[in-house]
Amino acid sequence: MARIYSFPRKDKTRHTVLVVDQESGVRDALCDALIETGFNAFTVSSADEAARMLDRGVLAIDLVFCDTPMAGILDTAAFASWVKENKGGLPIIIASDDSDMAWAAEIIRKPYDVPLAVRRIRATLERHAQRTA
Repeated sequence: MARIYSFPRKDKTRHTVLVVDQESGVRDALCDALIETGFNAFTVSSADEAARMLDRGVLAIDLVFCDTPMAGILDTAAFASWVKENKGGLPIIIASDDSDMAWAAEIIRKPYDVPLAVRRIRATLERHAQRTA
């Protein structure tokens, strides 16, 4: 089940991050930190659910933060490939303890520090904005 953490109506400058992680405690900790630092956060517990949400296009997602490994029809690699094929330039950060992830555009090593993850998300969004400007 998807969970929305913050969507203030008047603030259209906030970036929205989709957090995909099977562990609710990890999702909650990251989302709380994102909200505290000025982001909107939207969470799902599987890559399958994330792909459905992105495909529907109900919310404007600016970045996907996805854990690995991920259970379901789509594993993390398949989900990252789906995002690349169907959502073009949408940035995706993969959290992994695997060093052999040549398919991933951006990786944060697990276990990660939540403030570090927030800084990486912000930096990735800034780089993405510069490339698309």
